[in-house]
Amino acid sequence: MIKSYERANHPDGFKRLMLAMASEKSRTEKLKQLQCPLLVIHGDADPLFSVEHAKHLASCVVGSHLEIIEKMGHAMPRELCGEIVRIICFS
Repeated sequence: MIKSYERANHPDGFKRLMLAMASEKSRTEKLKQLQCPLLVIHGDADPLFSVEHAKHLASCVVGSHLEIIEKMGHAMPRELCGEIVRIICFS
């Protein structure tokens, strides 16, 4: 686990990611062209993307399904894995 953290944790990577996100154009019109099932799983405590963001994403794809998990942040904590698998399998 330590090796995984060390490999993923790169201070400059966060800066590059934020710059890429800030300079990217909206993908809304491309999302509206999708014609496939879409399941959006989102935490209501996500500090990076609001629930409104998840609702917008789901609204862009016809027939999509949105599941909001209470008290989940941006990451998928181990203790919610069972709930997430249930949502994926039965949605």
